[in-house]
Amino acid sequence: NEMIALGCNVQSTGQGHATVFGRLLAAHLGIDPAKVEHRHGDTNQGLTGFASVGSRSAMCAGNAIIHVADLMLAKGKKVASAALEASESDIQYAKGTFTVVGTDRKISLFETAKRAKEFGENLDTKDKLETPLTFPNGCHIAEVEIDPDTGKFDIVTYTAVDDCGTGLNQMLVDGQIHGGVAQGVAQALYEEFVYDAEGNPLTTSLIDYVIPTIGEIPQIETVLMETQTPRNPLGAKGIGESGTNGAPQAVPDAVIDAETDMGVGLIDSPRHPKRVCDRNVRARAAVRGTVPVAHRTVILVRQTPDEIVRLRALCGFVDFFLGRGRAAVGDVLADGGGKEERVLEDDGDFVAERLLCNLAQVAPIEPDHAGSRIIKARH
Repeated sequence: NEMIALGCNVQSTGQGHATVFGRLLAAHLGIDPAKVEHRHGDTNQGLTGFASVGSRSAMCAGNAIIHVADLMLAKGKKVASAALEASESDIQYAKGTFTVVGTDRKISLFETAKRAKEFGENLDTKDKLETPLTFPNGCHIAEVEIDPDTGKFDIVTYTAVDDCGTGLNQMLVDGQIHGGVAQGVAQALYEEFVYDAEGNPLTTSLIDYVIPTIGEIPQIETVLMETQTPRNPLGAKGIGESGTNGAPQAVPDAVIDAETDMGVGLIDSPRHPKRVCDRNVRARAAVRGTVPVAHRTVILVRQTPDEIVRLRALCGFVDFFLGRGRAAVGDVLADGGGKEERVLEDDGDFVAERLLCNLAQVAPIEPDHAGSRIIKARH
């Protein structure tokens, strides 16, 4: 049988290499894709292999395939010139056949390979190619709707616009984006390891570890932009990690944006409904001044009103969110326990922040940390 064995050193774990690379080589040689046999993971081929990571397979392996194919054709051209008794400069290749320019004399690629030994040649070819880095880009947009009373939300629309350079297979490009977005949504909203106060794991099985199903993954609209990179012959960039980079940013940011009117700021990931609901309850309580004093501190820091401040306590990180906006001298900051604090000095623009945490677990906050001057703090 007339077959070409394509050995690759990049390992496939579901990316569709056998589909993409075989057809890529067949298209470059102008032959039937059924005549290309894709092989990988065989150390007898003498190819140093590695995992398919960093969205590099199409870019690196794809260009290496074209490079080696051209080397093979160069050797085939020498054999064809000898077999057809013509000058090498008069030999041209197209659609699986070497021909003598201006004549009907020709020899197929496979016949050339068979006769190569007659002329001291072998069309079996192995080489490597160093491919420069490329920089794919894109924009992912998520729209969410949230029930403020329960924290339940739906991802109404999700649009992924990506530029992967030359797309080698539209179906697989879409599939890579869809799979990446699904994984990104899982990270952003569901998957979490939980521990008790003593550090014992509470997430001990897939019953406790939430993996989203098709019901939680939104319909994804993909828009492919193909701006070819000049850094490799194929013009290819990467696409495999587009969704895993876009979704963990777009979806949580959409949740925060939807919660802005309620005075909710930073919400830790994964932003599942319970965490969103809990933060909504605290935000409402903070506005009413009903947060228990044992779980609240009022501090003044030098920040602009739209910023969320992160300070380090001696025992670890404590996240807190914007509570009042701009504070002025004489403002009363109620603590919900019948006492009050007043702003005693004005040294520029200050923001009153409510620190919602268990104060029994928080050591005194260090002054001047992270560029935020603490003017007054009460525990």
